[in-house]
Amino acid sequence: MAVVSGDPSKAGPFVVELAMPSGYQIAPHFHPTDEVVEVKKGTLLVGMGDKFDLAKAKPMKAGDKGSVLAKAHHFAAAQGATFISVSAMGRCAHLRQSGGRSPEAGRQALTAA
Repeated sequence: MAVVSGDPSKAGPFVVELAMPSGYQIAPHFHPTDEVVEVKKGTLLVGMGDKFDLAKAKPMKAGDKGSVLAKAHHFAAAQGATFISVSAMGRCAHLRQSGGRSPEAGRQALTAA
């Protein structure tokens, strides 16, 4: 994860970029704020809900941009090497259904999707 602007650990807008190898999976989670995701390279498979199910995921290809609303439970996976940009308001959080922070929280802003 690279911080492009702002500070995800503080209140205010921020932008981060994430690089994921093919097959990388982001477990079901949610964020306390809205986020905007733009795919820069590759394909990001995004699904909604609390169960990781790629059969229900929809592809976001390079150039696609989409929003994930606050508290919307979602998951994702990289199809091929994938680079994304995430814009949101800090303080960022990556929360699992149980309310605990996921292991990805320190590496991702996709929460900090």
